[in-house]
Amino acid sequence: MSEIEAFRRQLIEANPRCASSSNDPITSSERRDLIHVDLVVAHQALDRLTDNLLKEMRQAYGNEAFSYYAGLRGELCAYFDGLSLLLDDYHDGIELSK
Repeated sequence: MSEIEAFRRQLIEANPRCASSSNDPITSSERRDLIHVDLVVAHQALDRLTDNLLKEMRQAYGNEAFSYYAGLRGELCAYFDGLSLLLDDYHDGIELSK
């Protein structure tokens, strides 16, 4: 199983209501809770990925490998920071305008 598939399954397991084929309508509050859980799981995954890439950078033997890991880590850190801001907004009750 690919890492992406494993991550997708982790999201579904954290949010079984989202994965169900039920036709029950989801309330705004439930949808907000589902998004929050997804954000937390993604935040944790990106935290782990950025930490692991930092370890790889420290063990890189050449400039090319170091640059590759540093570039990936930089991009993931940007997403990590974005998710952190979204989580703060959800915690504070701020919703995006329609």
